[in-house]
Amino acid sequence: MAGSPDRVKFIGFRKAALKPLTGHDAGASDEASAGTPAEDTMIDLVIEDHSRVETAYFLMSEDNVKLGIRQPWVAFGSDAESSSPEGVFLKSSTHPRAYGNVARLLGHYVREENVITLPRRDPAPHRPAG
Repeated sequence: MAGSPDRVKFIGFRKAALKPLTGHDAGASDEASAGTPAEDTMIDLVIEDHSRVETAYFLMSEDNVKLGIRQPWVAFGSDAESSSPEGVFLKSSTHPRAYGNVARLLGHYVREENVITLPRRDPAPHRPAG
């Protein structure tokens, strides 16, 4: 469903030897394998890691995202857990939306693309002392 290996990002491995691949996309087969097809590389990594290999998939159409954002009934949130950015939690990666969904909404869709605007609150009315 992602359409191509470059739309699949590795975000977590159990084996320390595979952790340097974290953050790379599955299309970067030069770094993940010796020139084998990306699909074979992904299967090989699952076998080598003895795990599911955590990934992020980039499936959404930018036009559909913009259309959805503009709807008045849309609310924003994330289904990602918020892990502590310190201690033992630094040994694993998290999904980009754990920290990035609000920043992306405000930075990309509000400030850069002007898809929506944020309502501005008027400052509290000035009340004379007395």
